[in-house]
Amino acid sequence: MTYIEFYTDNHIENVCSALIRKPDRIIYVCRSRSARVKAALAAYRDFFRVRGEDIEIVSFCATPYSFEKLINKFTQIACGNDEVVFDLSGGDNVYAAAAATVCERLRDRNIQMHRYYVENGIMVDCDLDGNTIMGNRLPEITCAENLNIYGACIIEQAPKAGSIDPNKAGYSREVLEKLWKIAGGRPKDWNLFTAILNKADRGVDRSGSRYSCSDKKMLTGEEIRVLEFFTAKLAKEGFMENVTSGTLLRSTWTDDTVDYCLSKQGNLLEMYIYDRAKHLVVNGSQVFTDAMTGVMIDADKAGTEGSGAPENEIDVLLQNGLKPVFISCKNGQTDSDEVYKVKSVSRRFGGVFAASALVINFNPGEQVAESLRRRCRLLKVTLIETYELSGRKLDNLLAGLAGSAGPARSIGPARSAESARSAESAGSEGSAGSAGSARG
Repeated sequence: MTYIEFYTDNHIENVCSALIRKPDRIIYVCRSRSARVKAALAAYRDFFRVRGEDIEIVSFCATPYSFEKLINKFTQIACGNDEVVFDLSGGDNVYAAAAATVCERLRDRNIQMHRYYVENGIMVDCDLDGNTIMGNRLPEITCAENLNIYGACIIEQAPKAGSIDPNKAGYSREVLEKLWKIAGGRPKDWNLFTAILNKADRGVDRSGSRYSCSDKKMLTGEEIRVLEFFTAKLAKEGFMENVTSGTLLRSTWTDDTVDYCLSKQGNLLEMYIYDRAKHLVVNGSQVFTDAMTGVMIDADKAGTEGSGAPENEIDVLLQNGLKPVFISCKNGQTDSDEVYKVKSVSRRFGGVFAASALVINFNPGEQVAESLRRRCRLLKVTLIETYELSGRKLDNLLAGLAGSAGPARSIGPARSAESARSAESAGSEGSAGSAGSARG
């Protein structure tokens, strides 16, 4: 089987059909052979190779300004290959018109022509024969695979002594929930608490317990208040043991989840959002097909952590089928520049189908809050504010970021464009996350 793809800068559209049904060969029709296009095709080859799929990828350059030449070239390809499929998901409309002309002229060769809509999972049968390559399941990729399509990769960070990687090792959801109840509503104090623990004498003792030893003589009154408040709360839950000797307070803990959330300001908020999204279920189905937190992105696969390669950090990275979601979490003061950052990363590594969000867990003041809301509306970034970080409100907003893709389905001659729009509308109304668009 040979796919003819019309190259577009929305990279997922260039590979989506091959993810639905594997071809033997993909021929990309490109406007130019620029370095950017060559790099993209190389990324696709690497993407399929890593997935263990042996697909031949070739390309040719064709301008849309000569319709006759396009028809001749497409005819040559259609006559020289068996099981030809024109994918109209991307590229110039003139390419699609030329493909339709060839499909009509060569009806006896049973040429297939379709378009797949990434945003809602609908496959349209454009040759009206009632057949498409669509199966019973929507195509899925992982967070890492999505980055691979865009020529990037995840930097494997060296684990810190005694620390866990929540993307690989198990963590306790019960412990995380209790920590959030203790600290979620006190972001400023929690930031100060983690800062105190991390600047104190901290390490791992012979028994494997983590410890932090603080000298109250070196702390301000506010720092002492915060230290005593949280150590008492954590001790009450059995997460921490505290021993006071004079002005020294030695705290010890053994739980990996507690240790990870104490290791850096913001880790608790990021873990809370990551955990809610990872386990989010709507209508009996898992919303996100993959989830990661604390992701360091190497923009061009140039090296590893600290190598000087271009790096982009994203706090929570989610995948809903073929659509990625990029989330920035702020447990302290921020400004509208952060909106630009998360939007830029989402467009660079997710294209037009990526969703992005900024989560803030602090009171920024009305002037800063309105500036953030205005900027989020302008850039279509979902803003999740402090009062929305609980239960159903947060779940609805996270589901909204996933969009409204429903069960895999095809639209052929038996279904009109009007019925297709009705199906899309019904799917959108049924989504748990209709509130997920950027709000003011």
